[in-house]
Amino acid sequence: MLVACAKVRAQHQLAAVPRPSGVSVTLPIPAFLQGLNEEQRHAVICPAPAVRITAGPGSGKTRVVASRVAWLLDSGVPAWNILLITFTNKAAEELKTRIAAAVGPEVSSKVMTGTFHSVCARILRRPDMAEAVGRTSDFTIQDNNDSLSTMQAAIKAVRLKSGHTGEPDSRELKAAGKAMRAVASRVKAAQPGHERTWADPKSLGRWLKPGGSYVARSPPTSEGKVASQLLRDLWDQNMLTRVLWTYSKKMQQANAVDFEDLLSLVVSAWVEHPHLLERHRKLWRHCLVDEFQDTNLPQYEIVKMLAGNEQATAFVVGDPDQAIYSWRGADAKHMDTRMEGDFPGLHTCHLRCNYRSGKQILAAAELVMSYKGTPELHEEGLVMRKDIKGEVLLLPVAQDEVREAQAVALELLRQKRAGVKWSECAVLYRTNLQSRVFQDQFSRKGIPFTVVGDIAFWAAKEVRDVMAYLRLASQPLTDVTALERIINVPKRAIGTCRASGAEHHARLVAYAASGGLTLPQLLFGDLDMQVTSARVQKLKAVAVHQVQQEAGIQDWASVMPEVQIRGPLAALTLSKAVSRGLTQLRGLVLLTRLVAQREGVHVAMKLLELLSGYRDSLDKDDTRNSDGELLSKIRCQRLDVLANIAANPSTWITPAGLFDLQQQEDASDRSSGEDVPSLSSAISSSSSSSSRSSGSPKSSSSRRSFGPVKIANFSFADGDGALDADSSTPNGLGTMGMDDTADTDITSSSSGSGGGGQPEATAALGGDGGGGEEGERPLLARFLEHASLVGDTIFETQAVEAVQLMTLHSAKGLEFEVVAIAGFEEGLLPMDPRADTTDVKAQQEEEKRLAYVGITRAKALLILSYATLRRKFGGRSERCHPSPFLEQIISRSR
Repeated sequence: MLVACAKVRAQHQLAAVPRPSGVSVTLPIPAFLQGLNEEQRHAVICPAPAVRITAGPGSGKTRVVASRVAWLLDSGVPAWNILLITFTNKAAEELKTRIAAAVGPEVSSKVMTGTFHSVCARILRRPDMAEAVGRTSDFTIQDNNDSLSTMQAAIKAVRLKSGHTGEPDSRELKAAGKAMRAVASRVKAAQPGHERTWADPKSLGRWLKPGGSYVARSPPTSEGKVASQLLRDLWDQNMLTRVLWTYSKKMQQANAVDFEDLLSLVVSAWVEHPHLLERHRKLWRHCLVDEFQDTNLPQYEIVKMLAGNEQATAFVVGDPDQAIYSWRGADAKHMDTRMEGDFPGLHTCHLRCNYRSGKQILAAAELVMSYKGTPELHEEGLVMRKDIKGEVLLLPVAQDEVREAQAVALELLRQKRAGVKWSECAVLYRTNLQSRVFQDQFSRKGIPFTVVGDIAFWAAKEVRDVMAYLRLASQPLTDVTALERIINVPKRAIGTCRASGAEHHARLVAYAASGGLTLPQLLFGDLDMQVTSARVQKLKAVAVHQVQQEAGIQDWASVMPEVQIRGPLAALTLSKAVSRGLTQLRGLVLLTRLVAQREGVHVAMKLLELLSGYRDSLDKDDTRNSDGELLSKIRCQRLDVLANIAANPSTWITPAGLFDLQQQEDASDRSSGEDVPSLSSAISSSSSSSSRSSGSPKSSSSRRSFGPVKIANFSFADGDGALDADSSTPNGLGTMGMDDTADTDITSSSSGSGGGGQPEATAALGGDGGGGEEGERPLLARFLEHASLVGDTIFETQAVEAVQLMTLHSAKGLEFEVVAIAGFEEGLLPMDPRADTTDVKAQQEEEKRLAYVGITRAKALLILSYATLRRKFGGRSERCHPSPFLEQIISRSR
């Protein structure tokens, strides 16, 4: 066992030695243990090599996790040997704050804390890890919309190879893309890395038989509609395999990953390259995981591989009674049963004291959990709040959903008059469809409300457009999805909507393919992307002058001669409009790239919006929404919010002083005295062997078929000295670090070590570059990674004096004085089994847990309601019956 753990055991043994009678010994209690109850304290200091904490609602599990970290540090464990994983960015920030309060920010900053996805993204940023999974360390993380676009491109490519020349209907293509992506996500979330599911088409095809565990017998439908012919054609084992394999290859060729890849690729790299796993095991000897009941198989495998051995400890906290995410691959059995066989010396602690809900509310929750049998690991909660009774109010049966919403609104108005704040009230429902009637009734009665998850900020068109420009500036030669999104935004006569634009676009794509290039390589491959102070200042001065004159750049070639169309693109006959549009696009990408790195992402963003004419195109839109607000005003406000986020790097860059992984490894090696090769030497070894790696993208000689054209180098160097495009160590790939510590002024030399298996003909795929240290990692790349991982969490901390409307799933982890759960009806809560469900009983159990989660969000008042008629999909009204959960509460409460 570890030295630190042995030391802790010795301390406990010493404390247990009997003292002479009459001698009173009082040992000081550390601050981080003060205020904990007996259950919590026992869990915090448990010296077992693997500790499983079942923590009921309101039992203080966050405090226990933070105290466990403080206890480890107090026991002599180096901070860099601790890995703390959460499921949300908000939870990670809260834990960081609590740990800093307990041990001080200097020490706490060295503890690696983050979500599974953010931690895995950092792991994969290491050149050797990236190379092991066929990427370079500056890969792009595609969000759901971008990965959907890639999946649609894969579908079109497979159809074309199958002899289908016609363009599929856009709506049918989108629906098919979503269905295919759901299958891919399900397979990745359910298959451990050692299965090598994605090793080849044959291995992948074994999991894609319709009617099997991962693919429904029939294609999915929407709102009772018949699946499209396109989707029915694809719903075949052979076609599914071809589409998903093509999708996988397109992601690799684009040097991109999706969210599921972040997890599954780490597992597969560790399985196939044990020395990579061993390095991380030596670094993170103590692994703590919050909300462990929500882990899918790759996440469970990551924890098991790191901590399921004698050289590490595992400390997992969760509540199997709150496992509500099976539809995205989570499996509560990981915490229930699998841990007992995979983690030697497992000890289980229970946190039963509920400090949130009143007695009657907790009793109602227990009644729901007892419906058709109590789960094995369930521990009945102990009511700790004596100051409130905890009332459960069943509203009179409503005739329909409108009257139900009216009744809930009237009760909330009564609570407001009684002194309850609007922000302490929430209305929960099973489906988003139920929210519209509450919005309508609350508006009529003057009740302020906000709909959680209604309009995702990052999903807004204008935000996605600007982010696509930034992504293209970061990865000009590989990000096909970003280019396709903005190639005609604003209009440049190259779009695919009108016949003439589609013709120009098709010609460009075909011409690029004839020379073995992708469209981004054709358009930007000859540009010199080297960043120098003098160059940026000159271009920025011109750009700022144009903005001050309230005029866009009309002749980009005169301002930036380097963006003139040349190379292979010049050999293609283009109309004046198309040539002008492409020249502008090249100029925008180059200028955005240069200014973002030297002057800040927010400065580049503003220049981009103005010089492209994008902001002007929004201002000219006089369309109004249902509330009479100008949509242009709302859209411009969103862009201002985006710029404000970019203007505050402290919100998306870890403060100076935090360790990146190399610093952690160096410190760990020094403290252990082990002779472990340094990360820098490993990187050098990786670079020297990159050309021999079979997992890296292959070099293609056809990309040179245009003759004299070179793919220019992309670097961030002050001064001259960019490597030649033919160099075997392409500039800009570098040994990019993984943490978020950097100065805003990047001064890496272009002669830094190269990385990760970059083919010579695509040297510029290194994107916006960077050298071997995290301090050299470009700001633009780091901002983009932040945006891809945080979702809408930037708004979670904003206090809004309004009633919160949200789904039961969205309410997980929250608490309110007053909670109303609407639609407590059979078929809605619990929801009828899905058509593709293979285990009906398991889904019914999850519905019970979902109701339990909703009930336990309430502190003082729980309002339950249901209707006898409800309008459902398609606008038809259906007769409803009370939920069996509701009947359980009523019958046992009499």
